[in-house]
Amino acid sequence: MPLYMDLHKVVKGIKIEDVENLHVLDVAVQDKYHVKYHKFFVNEAEGTIFCWLKRQVRKLVPHATKNPIVSWHVRSLKCTLQI
Repeated sequence: MPLYMDLHKVVKGIKIEDVENLHVLDVAVQDKYHVKYHKFFVNEAEGTIFCWLKRQVRKLVPHATKNPIVSWHVRSLKCTLQI
């Protein structure tokens, strides 16, 4: 499956612990949306989150229904790492 990175702009000062909890919710429903969440990256000061994922189709990926963070952008990636 192709790799993508989606961008979330959230509240400045969001804590990585909050994002970890939301990531767990996403992983719990990833099969429902035919997506595989791999990693996430957080900039607490800027309030941005990047999610590294695999999915067949490039479009905004629905995250867990209890996850209030909405994707703003999705970018295709090419990677030489084995994941």
